[in-house]
Amino acid sequence: MAFSFSELDTLASLVVQKFEEKSFEFYSAEEVAEKLHIKVAEVNRKFSSGELVGKKKGKHWFISKKKLFESLFGNEK
Repeated sequence: MAFSFSELDTLASLVVQKFEEKSFEFYSAEEVAEKLHIKVAEVNRKFSSGELVGKKKGKHWFISKKKLFESLFGNEK
């Protein structure tokens, strides 16, 4: 099945639109601490214990906006 240039262009536009609708914003441990009004050390403990699910890059933790929301409020739809 071959696609015309116009169809591929439309498909690419839809993919970009869907990608932009997703939340790919990440917060550092420092930003999470600021938002939650707690110390960075407490945020790091929450990451280490699994209470917050994030990614560690070197010595620094990061969490997506979506995962932070789910950690705080559950995975409600």
